[in-house]
Amino acid sequence: MHHQTSRVSVIASDLTEDINIGQASAATNSKIEEDKSGRLMRAQEFSRRAAQWLVLIRFRAHAAAPSFSSSMSHYHVLLGAASSDAERLSSCRTMLICVHRQVAAEEMAAQAKFAVDRPADPYGAEWRITGRGAVLHVIADLLSEAIRAFESALAE
Repeated sequence: MHHQTSRVSVIASDLTEDINIGQASAATNSKIEEDKSGRLMRAQEFSRRAAQWLVLIRFRAHAAAPSFSSSMSHYHVLLGAASSDAERLSSCRTMLICVHRQVAAEEMAAQAKFAVDRPADPYGAEWRITGRGAVLHVIADLLSEAIRAFESALAE
Protein backbone atom coordinates (compact mmCIF):
# COMPACT_ATOMS: atom_id res chain seq x y z
CA MET A 1 0.00 0.00 0.00
CA HIS A 2 2.83 2.36 0.84
CA HIS A 3 4.25 1.73 -2.61
CA GLN A 4 0.96 2.82 -4.23
CA THR A 5 0.79 5.98 -2.12
CA SER A 6 4.33 6.86 -3.04
CA ARG A 7 3.60 6.34 -6.73
CA VAL A 8 0.46 8.50 -6.55
CA SER A 9 2.31 11.30 -4.78
CA VAL A 10 5.05 11.27 -7.46
CA ILE A 11 2.42 11.49 -10.20
CA ALA A 12 0.58 14.22 -8.29
CA SER A 13 3.78 16.22 -7.77
CA ASP A 14 4.63 15.85 -11.49
CA LEU A 15 1.15 17.04 -12.37
CA THR A 16 1.43 19.96 -9.95
CA GLU A 17 4.79 20.88 -11.44
CA ASP A 18 3.34 20.76 -14.98
CA ILE A 19 0.44 22.97 -13.88
CA ASN A 20 2.84 25.45 -12.25
CA ILE A 21 4.99 25.54 -15.38
CA GLY A 22 1.86 26.08 -17.49
CA GLN A 23 0.71 28.88 -15.22
CA ALA A 24 4.14 30.51 -15.28
CA SER A 25 4.22 30.25 -19.07
CA ALA A 26 0.75 31.79 -19.33
CA ALA A 27 1.76 34.56 -16.92
CA THR A 28 4.90 35.24 -18.97
CA ASN A 29 2.90 35.37 -22.20
CA SER A 30 0.39 37.69 -20.54
CA LYS A 31 3.23 39.94 -19.33
CA ILE A 32 4.74 40.04 -22.83
CA GLU A 33 1.37 40.98 -24.31
CA GLU A 34 0.91 43.69 -21.64
CA ASP A 35 4.40 45.01 -22.38
CA LYS A 36 3.68 45.00 -26.11
CA SER A 37 0.31 46.73 -25.70
CA GLY A 38 1.90 49.20 -23.29
CA ARG A 39 4.63 50.03 -25.82
CA LEU A 40 2.03 50.43 -28.56
CA MET A 41 -0.09 52.72 -26.39
CA ARG A 42 3.01 54.77 -25.51
CA ALA A 43 4.01 54.97 -29.19
CA GLN A 44 0.50 56.03 -30.18
CA GLU A 45 0.52 58.74 -27.50
CA PHE A 46 3.96 60.04 -28.56
CA SER A 47 2.90 60.17 -32.21
CA ARG A 48 -0.38 61.89 -31.34
CA ARG A 49 1.41 64.53 -29.25
CA ALA A 50 3.95 65.15 -32.00
CA ALA A 51 1.11 65.66 -34.48
CA GLN A 52 -0.64 68.06 -32.09
CA TRP A 53 2.56 70.12 -31.84
CA LEU A 54 2.95 70.10 -35.62
CA VAL A 55 -0.58 71.49 -35.97
CA LEU A 56 0.00 74.05 -33.22
CA ILE A 57 3.11 75.52 -34.82
CA ARG A 58 1.65 75.24 -38.33
CA PHE A 59 4.60 73.11 -39.39
CA ARG A 60 5.60 73.19 -43.05
CA ALA A 61 8.11 70.74 -44.48
CA HIS A 62 9.46 73.56 -46.67
CA ALA A 63 8.43 77.07 -47.71
CA ALA A 64 6.15 75.93 -50.53
CA ALA A 65 4.54 73.09 -48.58
CA PRO A 66 1.12 73.33 -46.96
CA SER A 67 1.07 73.53 -43.18
CA PHE A 68 0.50 70.31 -41.24
CA SER A 69 -3.28 70.07 -41.15
CA SER A 70 -6.25 67.96 -42.16
CA SER A 71 -5.26 68.48 -45.80
CA MET A 72 -2.33 66.09 -45.29
CA SER A 73 -2.45 62.30 -45.13
CA HIS A 74 0.10 62.14 -42.28
CA TYR A 75 -2.23 64.30 -40.18
CA HIS A 76 -4.99 61.70 -40.50
CA VAL A 77 -2.64 58.79 -39.91
CA LEU A 78 -1.14 60.28 -36.74
CA LEU A 79 -4.35 61.67 -35.26
CA GLY A 80 -7.00 59.32 -36.65
CA ALA A 81 -8.21 56.29 -34.70
CA ALA A 82 -8.56 54.12 -37.81
CA SER A 83 -4.83 54.07 -38.66
CA SER A 84 -2.77 50.94 -38.14
CA ASP A 85 0.36 51.06 -36.02
CA ALA A 86 2.46 50.25 -39.11
CA GLU A 87 0.96 53.30 -40.86
CA ARG A 88 1.69 55.46 -37.80
CA LEU A 89 5.27 54.21 -37.73
CA SER A 90 5.71 55.09 -41.41
CA SER A 91 4.25 58.58 -40.91
CA CYS A 92 6.47 59.16 -37.87
CA ARG A 93 9.54 58.26 -39.91
CA THR A 94 8.51 60.58 -42.74
CA MET A 95 7.68 63.49 -40.45
CA LEU A 96 10.91 63.04 -38.48
CA ILE A 97 12.93 63.55 -41.67
CA CYS A 98 10.97 66.75 -42.39
CA VAL A 99 11.35 67.99 -38.81
CA HIS A 100 15.11 67.34 -38.81
CA ARG A 101 15.45 69.44 -41.98
CA GLN A 102 13.64 72.33 -40.32
CA VAL A 103 15.70 71.95 -37.13
CA ALA A 104 18.85 72.37 -39.23
CA ALA A 105 17.41 75.49 -40.85
CA GLU A 106 16.49 76.96 -37.45
CA GLU A 107 19.97 76.20 -36.11
CA MET A 108 21.53 78.00 -39.08
CA ALA A 109 19.28 81.02 -38.50
CA ALA A 110 20.22 81.08 -34.83
CA GLN A 111 23.95 80.83 -35.61
CA ALA A 112 23.69 83.76 -38.01
CA LYS A 113 21.83 85.80 -35.38
CA PHE A 114 24.40 84.86 -32.73
CA ALA A 115 27.28 85.94 -34.97
CA VAL A 116 25.74 89.41 -35.25
CA ASP A 117 24.29 89.90 -31.74
CA ARG A 118 26.90 88.09 -29.64
CA PRO A 119 24.66 87.84 -26.55
CA ALA A 120 26.29 87.45 -23.14
CA ASP A 121 26.66 83.74 -22.33
CA PRO A 122 29.38 83.50 -19.68
CA TYR A 123 29.10 79.71 -19.36
CA GLY A 124 28.59 78.89 -23.03
CA ALA A 125 25.62 76.83 -21.94
CA GLU A 126 22.72 78.68 -23.53
CA TRP A 127 21.03 77.20 -26.55
CA ARG A 128 21.95 78.81 -29.81
CA ILE A 129 18.67 78.08 -31.48
CA THR A 130 15.41 79.88 -32.11
CA GLY A 131 12.32 79.25 -30.03
CA ARG A 132 10.77 77.48 -33.01
CA GLY A 133 13.90 75.34 -33.31
CA ALA A 134 13.62 74.33 -29.66
CA VAL A 135 9.99 73.29 -30.22
CA LEU A 136 11.07 71.32 -33.28
CA HIS A 137 13.64 69.51 -31.12
CA VAL A 138 10.84 68.48 -28.75
CA ILE A 139 8.73 67.27 -31.68
CA ALA A 140 11.71 65.32 -33.05
CA ASP A 141 12.16 63.69 -29.64
CA LEU A 142 8.47 62.71 -29.54
CA LEU A 143 8.65 61.24 -33.04
CA SER A 144 11.88 59.39 -32.22
CA GLU A 145 10.38 57.88 -29.07
CA ALA A 146 7.26 56.87 -30.99
CA ILE A 147 9.40 55.20 -33.65
CA ARG A 148 11.44 53.27 -31.06
CA ALA A 149 8.30 52.10 -29.24
CA PHE A 150 6.50 51.11 -32.48
CA GLU A 151 9.56 49.24 -33.76
CA SER A 152 10.01 47.43 -30.46
CA ALA A 153 6.36 46.38 -30.20
CA LEU A 154 5.87 45.52 -33.87
CA ALA A 155 9.06 43.43 -34.01
CA GLU A 156 7.52 40.80 -31.69
